[in-house]
Amino acid sequence: MSVPHINNYTEIRQIPGLIRLSYEIYPDARGVYGVNYNSFEELELDEAIRFDNLQTNVSVSYPGTIRGIHAEPWGKETEVVWGTVLAALVELRDGDNFGYVYTVRLEPGQGLIVPIGVGHSFQSLGEPDDSPAFYVYSVDGQWRPNTNYPALNPLDPALAIPWADLGIPPKIKEADLNHPTLAQADRKWFFETWRAAEAARRPQ
Repeated sequence: MSVPHINNYTEIRQIPGLIRLSYEIYPDARGVYGVNYNSFEELELDEAIRFDNLQTNVSVSYPGTIRGIHAEPWGKETEVVWGTVLAALVELRDGDNFGYVYTVRLEPGQGLIVPIGVGHSFQSLGEPDDSPAFYVYSVDGQWRPNTNYPALNPLDPALAIPWADLGIPPKIKEADLNHPTLAQADRKWFFETWRAAEAARRPQ
């Protein structure tokens, strides 16, 4: 590709719209430098990976932290800036692959495009005393307090997500543990929420 900030991408066929990205980064003895987003280059990108970034968030997560599983009403473009994470994506849109789980280990310069309706979660890997993982989320919507969206318990055995055993108790927000399992999920509401979010993104 001619666009310098993205080297390569792979479409995950089992979850349409889910794409694994490889960014151009420049590591040296000081650390790592790279460009996460460049609006001037967006029109040069293949259509599959063009992304309308409206807000950028940064997650700093200590080893053992598990965040998610969340399917907010916006798409995400993510990148690991520092550390290593195990990302787990769950198809929560209406279709034959509902509940399909895709996992991938991401290191600096690697990330994902996550479409609306797909549950996203990750675990920060490493030794207990390692520095935290820095994970950047660019989103095509604006976060608002009390936004209600589909979510699942990340420890649901039915999902069989291979979270790493780091020898320490996982750090998980209580609210995430209180989310339903896949079997308990209100599929009708999940699908309605996804369709409404998709409709809101279409040009009027």
